Amino acid sequence: MLTLAQVFRLAGIVPPRYRALVLVTTFDCLRWGEVAALQRQDIDTAAGTIRVRQAYTELRGVGLVLGPPKSRAGRRRVSLPPAVVEVVRDHLAAEVDDNRMRSCSRRRAGARSDAAT
Repeated sequence: MLTLAQVFRLAGIVPPRYRALVLVTTFDCLRWGEVAALQRQDIDTAAGTIRVRQAYTELRGVGLVLGPPKSRAGRRRVSLPPAVVEVVRDHLAAEVDDNRMRSCSRRRAGARSDAAT
């Protein structure tokens, strides 16, 4: 387990596109499959919240499958600390287009605005 200082040091040395991932995963206690499944529509930087409504799970022989969290309690809204909201805002501006259905991963150069990622 990392200390707060170590988390912020890690966030400072990873490539900029991964800073939000490190901080959101740490401070909101999200599982890897929940973070990987986030879409632009799940993030409200004005309210400082993230809505967890789906997650990737790995099924043997199938691979990663996108679906709802394992339990009702898994569907939730979590608050972002103010310092993390700024990092998330920067990430969205740099890495994610305005399509609310789009994954929160990197923009692809030359990708059409209606193309799925």
